[in-house]
Amino acid sequence: MKNKFDIERLAKLSRIELTPEETTKFQPELERFLEFAKCMDKYDLKEEVADSVTDNTLPFNKDQHVVSLDHHQVLKSESHCSQNYFKLPRVVKK
Repeated sequence: MKNKFDIERLAKLSRIELTPEETTKFQPELERFLEFAKCMDKYDLKEEVADSVTDNTLPFNKDQHVVSLDHHQVLKSESHCSQNYFKLPRVVKK
């Protein structure tokens, strides 16, 4: 990616809009990143699987069957219910 067309194509594929100033600013940054990424070509990574960045493994919890609360009983005790659902105040404005 050595020309302006490529960063504009990358922006289009990423669904972001860049101003001409941003394109000028990010072009050298992208080129530096790609040059850095090229240094990984010298390593044989075909056999490596990166499933974790640490050696720590978390123990699995045993599955347990737990009796849930009765849906109708919970809704009956709540004052802010509407048609079998909890009615909450709007937190996101349109």
